[in-house]
Amino acid sequence: MVATLHDSILNYSQYTCDESSNYSVFTTSFSNVDGTHLVLNITPGNKALTGQALVGWHCNVVVPGGQRGFFNLNVNGTLTANDGIIFADPGATTGTLQVGFTRIVTGLVVGTLNTVYLSAKVTGGTMTVLAGAGTSNADVHPQLWALNL
Repeated sequence: MVATLHDSILNYSQYTCDESSNYSVFTTSFSNVDGTHLVLNITPGNKALTGQALVGWHCNVVVPGGQRGFFNLNVNGTLTANDGIIFADPGATTGTLQVGFTRIVTGLVVGTLNTVYLSAKVTGGTMTVLAGAGTSNADVHPQLWALNL
């Protein structure tokens, strides 16, 4: 997608969740949350100054009490951080938490398709990522986005 700002072209990619069900994360190692929708295809154009993009994610999650839910980015098959970029920790009781991050992703190849997947894991139980599924009083719509720099 393309937008303009002060006569400059901004290339971006985004996905806003409006799914038929919420996402369930139950793995204890990072895996892609949704390989169809929560993946960004980024191609820095030949006029790009760097192989960088600003990537963001925001959502609401329910994490089992006493557990932690982690989020990470898988960029061209490589995770960006050992234990993720951010984690959600409800303390002793299960609760709904807000999670969000913005990260500069480097090492993208200019003029080539680069893929960025949202990955997640949980220390135990099942983490629910609310995904616009019509959940009563929780029909929120998370978004994954990237802006080429």
